[in-house]
Amino acid sequence: MTTADATHKEYEFTAWEFDVIFGICSHLTNREIAEHYKMAIDTVMNTINRIFDKVDVSNRLELILFIRAALNDALRRRLGESREGSADAGHKQT
Repeated sequence: MTTADATHKEYEFTAWEFDVIFGICSHLTNREIAEHYKMAIDTVMNTINRIFDKVDVSNRLELILFIRAALNDALRRRLGESREGSADAGHKQT
């Protein structure tokens, strides 16, 4: 699966998985993530593996690139919806 394909799929992450993703995207080590969230390092590593499986990546760089692409895609969609809404509002007849 390519990053572009993956960004169109919906993913369900737990709050803990989002915390770990944020830590990875902030370039924290597993130990730093574990210390920050007061969790066992094994828990962090298991969570990372679950995240990698969910989005079909095999390392941190691929995950960061995936997250970046997904955020860019979401932003483009949101901006497109915003522009469409503005265009529709300007064409309404009174």
